[in-house]
Amino acid sequence: TEKARESAIQKLKTGEALFAIGGTKTLGTGVNAQKHIIGIHHLDVPWKPADIEQREGRGWRAGNLNKELQIVKYVAQPLDQFFWGLVGRKAKFIKDIVVDKNPPREMVEEDDESISPDRLAALASGDPRKLEKVNLEYEVKKLSDSYRRHENEQRRLKKSLEKATEQTTVVQEKIKQTK
Repeated sequence: TEKARESAIQKLKTGEALFAIGGTKTLGTGVNAQKHIIGIHHLDVPWKPADIEQREGRGWRAGNLNKELQIVKYVAQPLDQFFWGLVGRKAKFIKDIVVDKNPPREMVEEDDESISPDRLAALASGDPRKLEKVNLEYEVKKLSDSYRRHENEQRRLKKSLEKATEQTTVVQEKIKQTK
């Protein structure tokens, strides 16, 4: 109930309760119980990087009497590892675009949010060799696509250079004619 939740939060605030188990929603925004936090354990993988910031920010917030904070992320299933990696890539993408405001020249969209059947099968098998094989195949495809994009860009630049050279020649001829 809401009354029991408020009571538990009050006990956390005073230090009467030493630990709490809660989710991002139940112990998230608006719960100012950071004064005595010494550890945060992620029992599940949140979908959004902002949820990780919200959870961990609870312990790093000003007013926490403890100088050290232990953060533990559990990987209980083969898919957990994949999802931690996914949320990490999302966080990096957001940082690169929003925070640094210095995005790379070219962004390649990777469809990591939908797990391919072969990757899902490899993850579910629990055999790291199968997952490594699928990941290597994916990496080879990514590198091949990158090479193809590079070759296309080189062809485009070559045509652009030829056109610029042609235009330069025409302009130089016009300059000679005006003298």
